[in-house]
Amino acid sequence: MAINGSKPKTKPEPLTKTQTWSSKIEIISDNGQPRKTILTSILFTAPRHTKRGKPRWIAIGGPKTPTVKLLDLEKMEAYATGTIPLHMATEKEYWIGKPLLRKEYRPMMKFGGLYQLSDEEIDRLTAMMGGRWASGIPSITDDEKILCVKALGEFRIYELPSRELIDIVTYEQIREAIIKARPSREIARQAITSSFTAKIDSEKHNTLWVTMAKRGGYAVFLMDWETREVISPIKNPFQIAWENGLDEVYPLHLIDKNRIMDPEYRRGMLNGVVVDTVSGTGRTIIKIHDTWPNMPRDPVEREKNMLPPDNNFGATMMLILDRDLNLEKAVRWLEWDGQEWEIGISFGHYMFRRDILIVGGIPIRSAEEYLRRGKNRKKWLTSSIHYLEKPQKLDFVRIDENYRIANAIRMIDVKLRFVDEFQVDIDKYDVLSVEATANLGGTEIIHEIKLDPWYDYKYSFELSQEAYLVKTDWKLKRMEIMQKFVPAMKYDPETPEHPLDMLMEWILWV
Repeated sequence: MAINGSKPKTKPEPLTKTQTWSSKIEIISDNGQPRKTILTSILFTAPRHTKRGKPRWIAIGGPKTPTVKLLDLEKMEAYATGTIPLHMATEKEYWIGKPLLRKEYRPMMKFGGLYQLSDEEIDRLTAMMGGRWASGIPSITDDEKILCVKALGEFRIYELPSRELIDIVTYEQIREAIIKARPSREIARQAITSSFTAKIDSEKHNTLWVTMAKRGGYAVFLMDWETREVISPIKNPFQIAWENGLDEVYPLHLIDKNRIMDPEYRRGMLNGVVVDTVSGTGRTIIKIHDTWPNMPRDPVEREKNMLPPDNNFGATMMLILDRDLNLEKAVRWLEWDGQEWEIGISFGHYMFRRDILIVGGIPIRSAEEYLRRGKNRKKWLTSSIHYLEKPQKLDFVRIDENYRIANAIRMIDVKLRFVDEFQVDIDKYDVLSVEATANLGGTEIIHEIKLDPWYDYKYSFELSQEAYLVKTDWKLKRMEIMQKFVPAMKYDPETPEHPLDMLMEWILWV
């Protein structure tokens, strides 16, 4: 897991040569004993790994992070690389195969090589590249032999475990491949100015699932990165939904079919993105965001329009596509506790290869149930913790490989159980819970529980923040504290707030 602002449990090792750090990776065993602490000034986001009994490699990155991290759990080592455009540092302008970087950039032929240099050398090399960074989105094959990383204007292919760079696929090469595939006029025109994201196929090492994006993803296709050829149709995900009659379960009527390729019309409020691959299929999320202009706000009207009644949610559906982009399955509503719930997957949630863990909530489908349960709201001793007798949304949800809810739990129930089990004084502390993860077998779940002193409590200056890793079963019959974290710095009563806010960026259990 990555956590900010707490005292290290073991002798810390810096990920980079710089001695400044703002967060750390804390690796602990299942019984809560610390194994290793890695200090870093690089922020972290949701991790990705393969579904093996004992995965070795953890790839960490996301759509808002300019660096990608790699954890080797066998050697207990961590590496990081920046997302500056390495194709600009190659000795040849155009190549197919292993690239050769110019002499000064040779350290970056290995994942992690950049941050083994001095700070001055890192600054010099990145400045020579224009100082521009991109979002770093990683993916890894099931056999853990190939890693794909998105960088500025390119995708990098690394071999594991050597971490050697074996290819760079540029946006320009992708655009050329699209034109050679003779797509529709709209696709060809938009390809000229689009950016791209890609996930490597979990089984076929030479295959990338590519999303063409501009103000929201609006075309997906497969590409052979070794030959630089498009090997599937190029399709708009919403068009796939129309072709397969999914307007009966998804509010496609809110979208103008004739303007689906117009980036000004989409404005980033429509998305169709391949988020993961599994067993020869790609999981593609199509989403109408909750800020879409003609989205109704009344719960009853929203239900009539096949939307969840809670207007904090848009319309989400998962398409399971084969390698020819034929629809194998569409997942829209999920059944649990006698009700239907929106699948509600956003792009930041944990997408394990087969199981999916949703952290952040999925809303109920029925407007009647939504309104009825909203009236049953009860205040629980503090201004920040509320609960409903029956939930309007589920906070932590595990979806199994058959795309059914296997387990679900409410955040408030975890808080209540923690307060009761460990006698927390809620007059002194606000109780927060924002992060969770399940083990690969799905039998248990780890939560972050944070106690934050109330600032209006007269003795708050005597208290400090506390963060806990808490292990439970899904029914909350068992609750065990695995680790307790306290701030690395003492609270200064002269400042209006605590100097370092402890926040777990992510928790991963393998």
